[in-house]
Amino acid sequence: MMRLLIVHEARLMADLTANALRLEPDLHVVAGVQTAAAALALLKQTKCDVLLVSVTFAVSVAAPQVSVRVDRTSRAARRSCAP
Repeated sequence: MMRLLIVHEARLMADLTANALRLEPDLHVVAGVQTAAAALALLKQTKCDVLLVSVTFAVSVAAPQVSVRVDRTSRAARRSCAP
């Protein structure tokens, strides 16, 4: 099962997206958050396979912080899964 974190600056959109994706049997929506700080805090506590980020959020000043954290986490995961 794929674990998904949704990041969108509008709470309504994060909630609607989360509710729609919860209907998929192979997805587990970990949470929907509105800020980079909330995303980073959650990533420290919970493993996520996919980070779904709003296109408009991606141009904000805080977005690079989230992508760097996710990149570091995924690199570490790839190293731990390597034969």
